Amino acid sequence: MKKAFSILAIVSLSLFTSCSNNDNNVDDNSVSSKTILNNQSSVLGDLTEEELIKELSTDQNFIEYGSITFSLFENMPNKNNFRTNFNQADFEQGKEAYFTQLTGYSNDEVSIALDKMNELLATLYNKYPQLKYNGQNQEFIERVIEKADFIVEENLAMAAKRNPACQACVNKWKPRMIAATIIGGVVGGATGGFFGAWGGAVIGFVGAGWGAVDCLEAAGC
Repeated sequence: MKKAFSILAIVSLSLFTSCSNNDNNVDDNSVSSKTILNNQSSVLGDLTEEELIKELSTDQNFIEYGSITFSLFENMPNKNNFRTNFNQADFEQGKEAYFTQLTGYSNDEVSIALDKMNELLATLYNKYPQLKYNGQNQEFIERVIEKADFIVEENLAMAAKRNPACQACVNKWKPRMIAATIIGGVVGGATGGFFGAWGGAVIGFVGAGWGAVDCLEAAGC
């Protein structure tokens, strides 16, 4: 599992490099619209690590993104089918239709969740340039997200919004899934347009998601 997580960027890059130019053109307008919208947000660059952690831990976009990412996997109707049969090449070819068929989610559920993931990713990348994966900062991204999400989860636990029996699994695997999708979103988005961004995110949480599933099931969550 750790090996799969560590080579996420390489896997995502090799997968989405082969995406056709037609896929990029279809959603160029959507990407441009989101970019224009997000450019209106304030950009927080050159923060210290501790400053970035503090900002993320109270940023509603970061909190929502983490929640959607974890819930998308945790609440998957056909989780076992997805776990057993997911194939990266088939996912690249079938895209949304393949994801829907394999997971048991409806078309609307997939559209809403993944569009939102892409929107939140764009916002986070724009506001926090230090989260953009550049081939050398994976450990930094993982460390920042782990610490920021730990604060988020502590606050949720204090508000009695978390099951204590399952918290250890969430604390361990949720930040890994967030980091994996953020890195995958950058790699996929750079090579596959709109589909590549959320497609890279899906590849990301596949790598970290299996460990989350095992942990949650073992804990009876």
